[in-house]
Amino acid sequence: MAFGARTVGGLVATILVARTLGPEEFGRFQFALALTLLLSFLVMLGLPKLLVRELARRPGEAVVRIDSALLITLVAGAAVSLLLFGMSRIFDTGAALLIMAGVTLIADSAARVVTALFWAFERMKYEAVSVGAQEAAFVALTLAVLARGSGVEGVMFAYLTSRMIGLLVAWSIAATKLHCPTRPRWHPGVVRQMLRASMPFAIDDALSLAYVRIDAVLLGVFKGPRAVGLYQSATNLVLYLNILPRMVNMSMYPQMSRAWPDRPSELRQLRDTSLRLLGAIAMPLAVGSFLLAPRIFGFVYGPGFEPAAGFYQLLVLIIPFRMLGNTLGTTLTSADRQAQRALLVGAAAALNIGLNLILIPAWSIQGAVVATLVTESGLFLAYALLLRRAVGPSCLLSAVAVPGLACVPLGLAVMTLYTAPLVAVIVAGGAAYVVALVGIVLARMPRPTMDPKALVGSFLAWSS
Repeated sequence: MAFGARTVGGLVATILVARTLGPEEFGRFQFALALTLLLSFLVMLGLPKLLVRELARRPGEAVVRIDSALLITLVAGAAVSLLLFGMSRIFDTGAALLIMAGVTLIADSAARVVTALFWAFERMKYEAVSVGAQEAAFVALTLAVLARGSGVEGVMFAYLTSRMIGLLVAWSIAATKLHCPTRPRWHPGVVRQMLRASMPFAIDDALSLAYVRIDAVLLGVFKGPRAVGLYQSATNLVLYLNILPRMVNMSMYPQMSRAWPDRPSELRQLRDTSLRLLGAIAMPLAVGSFLLAPRIFGFVYGPGFEPAAGFYQLLVLIIPFRMLGNTLGTTLTSADRQAQRALLVGAAAALNIGLNLILIPAWSIQGAVVATLVTESGLFLAYALLLRRAVGPSCLLSAVAVPGLACVPLGLAVMTLYTAPLVAVIVAGGAAYVVALVGIVLARMPRPTMDPKALVGSFLAWSS
C-alpha cells in the first residue's frame, strides 16, 4: 500500500509538472531531484536497511537505534544542504531550488528511518498511512502551485511540505501505536557502532544511485535541461515500476533476514517465491509497454514530449532486469552479502559513469539509454551468479520463461487491436496474458482445477 501510494503520487505529480511546464522547466526540476538523490546516501547512510534487519532480530533496541539514526540523519542532512547551496553556484539551476531539495532530503530520510520500524515489526499498514498522507499532500499541493503559476520553485516547495507531513505522521504513529517516541538523541557508543555497520549499505546505496541517477546529471551538464526533461520523462515511467518489486521484497526482507544463516532452505523458498511473482508481473509489462510505447507516451505526456517516445521503448527492456534484480539484491543483503553486493554495484556504477561520459557528449539522450541498458543487464547477471554461489540455485529460468511464453498471446492481441482505444487494447492484452498463463499452469498440474489457491500454489512451486 505504501509503495503503491508513493508510486501513484510521484507519477501523477511528475506528469502534472511535465504537461504544465514543458520539457525545459520539467528538466530543471528533474535535474535538481537527480542531483539531490545522487547525494542522498550521504544523509541516509544505509540506515533504513540496517535498521530493518537489526530490529527484526533485536526489537528491544528500537528506541536507542532509531534515536541514533535520526541524529545522524539530521547532522548529515545539514551538511549536504550546505553542499547543495555551494553547487548552486556551479549549476544554473537556482539556489532556492537546490536548498529546498536539500531540506526535503532531510525530511524524507528521517521519515524512512522511522518507517524502518514499521517494516522491522511487520506493521506495514502504518507506513501505508504515513506515505498515503504524504503523497496525497504532494499531489494536492502540486495542483495548487501549478494553478497559481508558481513554477518549478513552487513545485519543489510542495514536495518539501509533503515530506514534512509524511515525517510527522510516521513519528506520531511510532509514538502512539508502537510506544516508541523517538527523537534525535545521542546514545554513547551506539552512533559509532551503527555507522560502522551501515557502511556497506551506504556504499551500496551510493553506487546504486550513481548508476541510476548520474545519467540525468551528466545530461544536464553536457546537453542542458531540455535533454534532461525528455530523458527523465522516459525513465520515470520505467523507474516508478520499481515500486512493485520493493512492495514484494520489503515485506519479505524481515523474514529473509531471520531465516539466515540457520534456515537457508527457507531463504531460498522466499527468494524463489519473489522471483516467480515478479516474473509474472515484469514480463507482460515489458512486452506490452514495448509494443504500445508511442501510444502510452503520447497519452501520458502530450505532444511536447514526442521525441522521447523511442527512448522509452528501448528503456522498457530493462523492466525484468530491474524487478527480478531487486529480489536478487534483497536476498544477498539478507544473507549478509551486502559487502559483495556493494562491490558489484561499484563496478556497475563505474561502468555506467564511464559509458555516460563517452556516449552522452556524442549521442546525447540515446547515449544515456545505451549506457543504462548495458549497466542494468550486466549487474543483473552478476547478482545472479553471486547469489547462486552464496545461497544455491534459483528458479530464475522458469520465473522468466513461463510468463514469457504467456506473453505471446498478449503480443498478438496488442498488434491485432493496436488502433483501438488504448484502454481496450491494454485490457485485451492483459486478458490474453492471464488466460495463457492459467492454461500453462493447468497443463502441468496432475489434477487440473480452477481453484485460485491451487493455481497460484502450482505456479509458485514451478521448478526450473
